[in-house]
Amino acid sequence: MFSKNLRFSLVVLIATAIGGASTIASADLISAADLNAKTDQLILHTTLPDFMAARAANLLAPALDWSSDACSYSADQPFNYSFVNACLRHDFAYRNYKKQNRFTDQARLALDGVFSYDLSAICATETKSTPELQSCSVLSTAYVAGVRLAGGFR
Repeated sequence: MFSKNLRFSLVVLIATAIGGASTIASADLISAADLNAKTDQLILHTTLPDFMAARAANLLAPALDWSSDACSYSADQPFNYSFVNACLRHDFAYRNYKKQNRFTDQARLALDGVFSYDLSAICATETKSTPELQSCSVLSTAYVAGVRLAGGFR
């Protein structure tokens, strides 16, 4: 009856307009392929602020898993650098790729690359001097190394 894109647009419009319970009901209407594509869009092709807006709207829940423990066992704001939003997207990426049975070594490497990019962008935005940028970059490298060593096994 409706094309996939129109159906997805209607679902998002209804979920946004009504919110809450309609989000749960509308999530059932999206195909697995469309859900995978939406997940990829949110992780790979959406700015971090736009991702955070989708997270705040709980877009397509419960089909998408928005749960998070933020930066897990690391500080969310080391030395006042706000890494938490990058951690939230990284958790979303891991949880949804696992839920969608797409969590491979290659996918994990790509998702960790997005995490690295997000942290670098945060460092570029939140620092005012070259020494601050270098300090933030060292911390972000440590966070990425941490997820490369221990991430994805829970």
